[in-house]
Amino acid sequence: MRNIESMGHRIRDSLRLAAAVRLQNNYLAFAKELAITSLRGRSSPYAFSSPPLKIRSEGLYFYVASLADGRTLVSSFESSVKQKLYELLSDGDCVFIDVGANFGYWALRAAARGASVIAIEPDERNLKLLNANTEFNGFGRTIRVVAGCAGHKSGIREFAQERYGRKNTLVDYKGGQRGVYNSTIKVRCHTLDELVRGAHISDSSRLVLKIDVEGAETEVIQGAKHLISTFRPAIVFEALTPRAHMAVKNALQGIEPSYETVEIDRTNYYAYYANV
Repeated sequence: MRNIESMGHRIRDSLRLAAAVRLQNNYLAFAKELAITSLRGRSSPYAFSSPPLKIRSEGLYFYVASLADGRTLVSSFESSVKQKLYELLSDGDCVFIDVGANFGYWALRAAARGASVIAIEPDERNLKLLNANTEFNGFGRTIRVVAGCAGHKSGIREFAQERYGRKNTLVDYKGGQRGVYNSTIKVRCHTLDELVRGAHISDSSRLVLKIDVEGAETEVIQGAKHLISTFRPAIVFEALTPRAHMAVKNALQGIEPSYETVEIDRTNYYAYYANV
């Protein structure tokens, strides 16, 4: 029964995707691949990377390079996370830092709500899409795209590229992740503290931080000590296990003891400064 329900959800999302997609060419090939992957319950990663899919979602246009990312845009993907982030971005007057921005799913939505955005992404495939999406939607002055990763110190790091480009992470953390890693590259690693200093953000600014880095969350926090103690940002982060959640919580409380965390869904959490 659960398998039938899961297949139904895939087919529903595929129909939504077919209705939303704008292809540069080869619609018949896309339709065939879409039908096959829906029935088999798998995605065809980067099958249409040249050209990518162009999809309209919530008034924005996104170039994506896989059917899986296309379904993300038209499904109820992380609906609880979206609700929390939209709540945090509701007045628009903030700086949104997107660590692990991928093709810009959250960065563009934040910019559309009036936030100034720093979007950090190390994977070259995703960077091309992120830059294209930023420019196409007219956010060239609103979104600052940073090529590289975030960590506890600056320098050059080894970065593991997952086959499908969806679960990339620093090499040090790939052992605990679910991705299939088939290559490594060297990337520039930044601390959030240096990025915020370089952006000349006023100490009175309100910051919202989103972290999705496939296991390296605590390292990102360790490189943001000044940011956290100065701005006390609202933070939405992914943690795939209870142990990972507690590691992030302990890292935050090691900087500011008044930070608390609450569960958003099974793998995402909201951290906030509890001024008691």
